[in-house]
Order: sequence, then structure tokens, then C-alpha cells
Amino acid sequence: MKDWKASRNTWDEYEACYLKEMSKQRETIKEFAKRAKHSTITLLCFEPEENPCCHRHLLKRLIGNEI
Repeated sequence: MKDWKASRNTWDEYEACYLKEMSKQRETIKEFAKRAKHSTITLLCFEPEENPCCHRHLLKRLIGNEI
């Protein structure tokens, strides 16, 4: 995230790196997906919700893919 904020990489590069990192967290993401089927999960970030360049949106997509 630091490199993205400092404009040292593109959003696509950041996304690829984030998704690679999160691939190590598949079981945790599956657990979040199970919880999301029955209750609300709140993902917090200091970026405005409408900002598409936020890791929160990537995590939401990963969780949604498991549902």
C-alpha cells in the first residue's frame, strides 16, 4: 500500500501483489465468507467508500467469490 500511495506502482501492480499475498489467507477468507452468509461483515478503511482504489474492495471481492 505504501508504494501505491507514493505512486511507485500502478493500481494493477498493487492489486496483483495484494491478491498474491491474500492467496495465503484462503482459509480465513472462506471463514469470512461463511460469516457473511448469515451476518454483516464490516470492512473498515480510511479511504472514502467511493474510491475504487482501496484494498477493502479487493477483499470484498475475494470474500464474495467464496460465497
